[in-house]
Amino acid sequence: MPPPRAIIVDMSASDDLDITCVEMLEGLIGEFRAEGIELTAAEVHQPVRDMALRSGLAGEFSRALVFPTVDAAVQHYLKLHPEEGSQKG
Repeated sequence: MPPPRAIIVDMSASDDLDITCVEMLEGLIGEFRAEGIELTAAEVHQPVRDMALRSGLAGEFSRALVFPTVDAAVQHYLKLHPEEGSQKG
């Protein structure tokens, strides 16, 4: 199986973000970029956005795309990579 080309982080169940989560996400973002994997986030609640701004994580996510829904993130990816939408399996 080929490696993923994109990862969507569904933040709908996260109403808060602590420093441990911030550090983990910063590490993951760096790893994804190094592997050429596109990172997007969806349904990011305001308290999470606020913590991301305070911690500096927003700078990392500013290079990533943030969408209002997971479906919107998927549709954006498929628009950029239409060949992916035609694959079965």
